[in-house]
Amino acid sequence: DSEGIQDTLLKLPEKVGLNNDWWYLYENDPVNEITTLQCVIKGGKKSVSSSLRGLAFLTVHLSLEMPSPIELMELMHIGSRYSYSFEGDYSIITIEALSKNFENTIRIISRIIKNPIFSDIRIDSLKNYMLERQKVEEDTPEFIMEKKFRDVFFGEDQYGYAGSNYGDKESVKKIRRKDIVQFHKEFFTRSNITITVSSNLEKNEITPIVEKYFGSFPAGSPIEFPIIKIEEPKEKTISIYKENRQILIALGILLPPVSPQSTTRAYIIDEILGKGIGSKLWKLRAVDELSYNLNTRVQQFKDCGMLLVYLKTDISKKVPAQDALKGIINEIREIGVSLEELNSAAEMVKADMLVYNETRARRTSNIAFFETIGLGYQFIQTFFQEVDKVSKDKEGFNQYLKQILTPEKIVEILVGPDNTTHE
Repeated sequence: DSEGIQDTLLKLPEKVGLNNDWWYLYENDPVNEITTLQCVIKGGKKSVSSSLRGLAFLTVHLSLEMPSPIELMELMHIGSRYSYSFEGDYSIITIEALSKNFENTIRIISRIIKNPIFSDIRIDSLKNYMLERQKVEEDTPEFIMEKKFRDVFFGEDQYGYAGSNYGDKESVKKIRRKDIVQFHKEFFTRSNITITVSSNLEKNEITPIVEKYFGSFPAGSPIEFPIIKIEEPKEKTISIYKENRQILIALGILLPPVSPQSTTRAYIIDEILGKGIGSKLWKLRAVDELSYNLNTRVQQFKDCGMLLVYLKTDISKKVPAQDALKGIINEIREIGVSLEELNSAAEMVKADMLVYNETRARRTSNIAFFETIGLGYQFIQTFFQEVDKVSKDKEGFNQYLKQILTPEKIVEILVGPDNTTHE
């Protein structure tokens, strides 16, 4: 039944104490004999100044680079894998292994994370890769759009969420080995790492492994970052030239700082506006034929959130598509949503959360995400309750829409061909 599924996929992990006043989060999942470990490091994009953007990516990547093919072959032989990703507030390392090979996997990878090789040849090779990734982003309208929104809202010349994970040509050039060593020393510590494990193995089997291979990491000092200054956008409409047959039209909207209520509201407005055939945007595609690709996306940071509403269309439909997109935003701001729409979207948000949490990797990632941005790992269990609170307060939700969708706070970005302006 639905309650049973909810209890399984959104259950509260156990906070397990370790030596040295440290702890990790443990979840028992007997579905299969696989163990997933998420290592969340506070050092994300926000932790690096604009002059050294790309440093977080460079350090985490090098901290997972195998010393030789022997270790990589060993991991492949036992069926283990690892990956990494980056957000504004943190970096995350994911390790997955057959439970019977979990300790051997952690033995190999933790040793590399703790004592990585920061050689000049490895650094230079990765810098070249980052420059190539920058070129890919510069050739992709969605990446261009997202980066520009971050630069507009958060400012290009400060610590924060602006820029690319891969930095830019100048920042990558400035990064030195000493910067990488210092970043690793400051952030790869017990004080700045949150570990979450989901496994069919019992807690008394997992705990000694976490203690043995991660407990020896330096204690370090908890690093707290200043609240990011939100820039008042100087331009409300920004056109970026991109030779293409289509044009991307996007609206960027800032959301309030993270809290259970604001985060839940963000999930719901995302659902109402752009998720599925019942969304507000769907009419632009199915009825008006103004777009072949449309979407909304919420990015939740610790200091604020960002809602992106965008579509792609033929350049000949630019003006009616712009007007229609803005019309939907104006309508939902002025009229709000009905209780039926709010409740329907709330149920879809619950369903989406259950689907997202089906796999161990995503579930542990969500738990770590909630803990790191300040909601607490407990939010995984109280999420449905928070959704229900919002869905019962139509007046409060519609007032929220009026606040975030104020025209003065919305920035429009156009990425496309000839009748846009060269930037």
